[in-house]
Amino acid sequence: MEITGGKITVSQKPVASYSYTKAVFCLAARAVALDNLAEWGALDAAGKQEREDQLFEQSLAAILTAYCAVEAVVNELYCEPTWFPGLAEGACRRLTDTWPSVTRLTSPLAKADIAIAVVGIARPNDFWGSKAPQKLTLLNRLRNALVHHEPYEWIGGTFDPLEEKLTNSFPRALIWQARNPGYRWAGCLGGGCAKWASDTARAFQDEFFSLLGCDYPAKNLPR
Repeated sequence: MEITGGKITVSQKPVASYSYTKAVFCLAARAVALDNLAEWGALDAAGKQEREDQLFEQSLAAILTAYCAVEAVVNELYCEPTWFPGLAEGACRRLTDTWPSVTRLTSPLAKADIAIAVVGIARPNDFWGSKAPQKLTLLNRLRNALVHHEPYEWIGGTFDPLEEKLTNSFPRALIWQARNPGYRWAGCLGGGCAKWASDTARAFQDEFFSLLGCDYPAKNLPR
């Protein structure tokens, strides 16, 4: 709170998305630290297994938390639009009025797309084809595959199309290399993936709110 010239200015910031965004940064940093080939190589067999398990757990947590950070901030845009400096009063009112009709949607991508129209921005045709939204679309696919796990049938000579996209987006885990750490994507869920998930959430926030012409109040969080 700040008092200036007899007026009281109250500064607010989103709570859930702030916490998730900060958490995913810490999770990704820890995953990158664990994914150290020299340190892993100095461990005995039991130590190697424990470190691999820790890396898998940290990477998994980073992916899910990154998705939660985006979902939370898009929900906050509807529920508390006055938190976002730069939004016109009319846009804030329309977002609040629209919330009951979008709350049933499960995808933050769908909610974000509707928010663009509600705010009244002439959406560039290539918005969802640009770098940050495309990465978020892939993060959404990865999150769904992890949360809604289905048995995977490997067909000789073919690759999982999601795995191909993932391994072209970030380096595979160093300490797992070509081995499968208990999941079907060998080496995908490591330090590189965790950092990519964190970077993806922040990059989408930046680009999305820039398009809307407003700021994300927690934009100064660590990256």
